Amino acid sequence: MNSHMGSPYFHGKWQRNKYVGVSLVGKTLAVMGFGKVGFEVARRAKGLGMHVIAHDPYAPADRARAIGVDLVSFDEAISKADFISLHMPLTPSANEILNEETFAKMKKGSEL
Repeated sequence: MNSHMGSPYFHGKWQRNKYVGVSLVGKTLAVMGFGKVGFEVARRAKGLGMHVIAHDPYAPADRARAIGVDLVSFDEAISKADFISLHMPLTPSANEILNEETFAKMKKGSEL
């Protein structure tokens, strides 16, 4: 017997509501660290219809503007984001960035 023959879909009992995800269109992604990887994540997220903001104290603003990304402060990124994507090198200061105070500032229901 093929494995697909035992699936609910094969028997006409597909329950779509069990497999519904979250639409990313219009959601805000905060990219923390806007180097090569962060830039590429931001570019792809824009292609999915997301509003993208980024925090990186060393990133040139013109590079972010070129793909429609706003560079913002750390606190603004944390508080406005529906999704947060980390792309920072693991340094002692970066290691301490996610703490109780940071989590308290995050938007309710946001995903890290």
